[in-house]
Amino acid sequence: MQQPPVTAGGDILFLPGVPCTRHPRASVAALGSKGAARGPTRLLSPDATSKNALSMSVRIEQMTDLPAELAGAHADISIEAPNKLRLHGPVLGETLTIVRNGDKVWVHPGAVAKALLEAKGDNKKLPPADKKHKLGDFTLPIPSKELNLLPILFVVKDVGSESLDGEMCRVLDLSLMQEIAKSAGFDGWVGRVWAREDYTPARFTISRPDWNIVLRFDRVAFSKTLPASTWEPTTEEAGDVLELEPKDYSRFLRAISAKRAPAEGTRSR
Repeated sequence: MQQPPVTAGGDILFLPGVPCTRHPRASVAALGSKGAARGPTRLLSPDATSKNALSMSVRIEQMTDLPAELAGAHADISIEAPNKLRLHGPVLGETLTIVRNGDKVWVHPGAVAKALLEAKGDNKKLPPADKKHKLGDFTLPIPSKELNLLPILFVVKDVGSESLDGEMCRVLDLSLMQEIAKSAGFDGWVGRVWAREDYTPARFTISRPDWNIVLRFDRVAFSKTLPASTWEPTTEEAGDVLELEPKDYSRFLRAISAKRAPAEGTRSR
């Protein structure tokens, strides 16, 4: 079963429905179509075009075959171009904090991260550490110059307004042009976004006939920079931190994937 990519390693970072690029402002695209009631519609705040940092709190509201440990779970995410990331949320039944600050990477709880890297049963699946590996800046899988072409790839339909927790949101249905969706293997995928008055997303869902996920954005904020303390352990975290060299960062992410794969395979049966 094909699902949206969720990765955070190497030179690319993807979260469902939230693209992160070298500059967060480059992710803000005006998705529009003739079907939209008021012409091109900006999905994220216009103010984001002058910002290089993004912080948000997101939770899974609904998902097909949602693991019990993720029910009601939320994640706090901070990103600052070109190479800073803080992710705090549930991973494999544990609450982990993963931080990248340039070439410096650390994980809390360190004991959990160390156990994942040293798990004997899974080490055979992990590639050997590349001592020459370097962490690059966050980038999109397509050239930044081509971002302006994104609007013509989507069909956007304004389906009115809806109140979420007392806040009125504009609701838009999103889909790739049929020919592109078919050639890219995303035939049948559809999305819907609830946009607040300040244009930030409040809810996002993507689905196909046999699978769906609904994400709720409790907080989305853009800024020029984030406080330096964002990338440092809190007082509570400082006592149990594992610092990772660049060569071990990708192995750590692969270790998480290796642990998740058997469990997901069991659920799909």
